[in-house]
Amino acid sequence: MKTETLEAIGAAGNKATIVGGAVAVAGKWTATEIATYIGAAVAVIGLIVTWYYKREANKRQAADDRRREAEHQRRETERDMRMQLMRTSGLPVFHRDTDLGELAADE
Repeated sequence: MKTETLEAIGAAGNKATIVGGAVAVAGKWTATEIATYIGAAVAVIGLIVTWYYKREANKRQAADDRRREAEHQRRETERDMRMQLMRTSGLPVFHRDTDLGELAADE
């Protein structure tokens, strides 16, 4: 960086320090009070961020729970239908989504 740029940044930092000190003096704040207020602000910001991400995690968990419940309900319905078919026909019902075939089907 050029020397002029570094000097401009240093001057801006110096002005910010002077303004901050003047505000603290005008408000009659001590360094301890300033640190206390900054700490409280950081704590509140941390609380808000934690609350937001916990809420998002709870939303994701609820969606996963609903998806699992729907899958469970679908499997239960499928099982009940197979059981009813076996009761009425007297024949076992095989899953068609497997690569295993019925015995003696190839012979």
